Amino acid sequence: MGVLRVDCLPVTTPRRFDLRLSFSDGSVAPAWLALPDGPAPYPAVFYAHAHGNRYETGRDELWDGRPALVRPYGPDILGLGAAVFCLEMPLFGQRRGDEAALAKAHAWRGQPRWGRMLAEAQAAFTWLAGLPSIADDRIATLGLSMGGAQAFWLGALEPRVAAVAH
Repeated sequence: MGVLRVDCLPVTTPRRFDLRLSFSDGSVAPAWLALPDGPAPYPAVFYAHAHGNRYETGRDELWDGRPALVRPYGPDILGLGAAVFCLEMPLFGQRRGDEAALAKAHAWRGQPRWGRMLAEAQAAFTWLAGLPSIADDRIATLGLSMGGAQAFWLGALEPRVAAVAH
């Protein structure tokens, strides 16, 4: 699986990009990318959102937080001088759907949902690492709960991950 195209929707916040990543299988995933002030290339954090039985949240956890967080991570990461990226996983945010139906559909195709999530994350990581504004040898993964598990797995599968935090 790879990212074939990335569309950017207009946003009012400078240096924050509302993206749609189109994967080679035809699926589309929303994502956020924000760049800090200062000269590029930037170190980056690939932020993996949590589950927390909050299907409506998804990638917006980066800016809006969630009840389990003291505050959202996005602004703090930018304040440290790093770019931040968050891909919306299937079943969350704008990709909401019936979890049981999606799990069954993936099982019928021999593609467990967790594997699908990791494949999308790896494709998005490759796209992010290819941006001229990103220091491809300084990309960390970060997440909590489901996102923490995804950060660990992405760090294990992707040799370019510089650091992993949960």
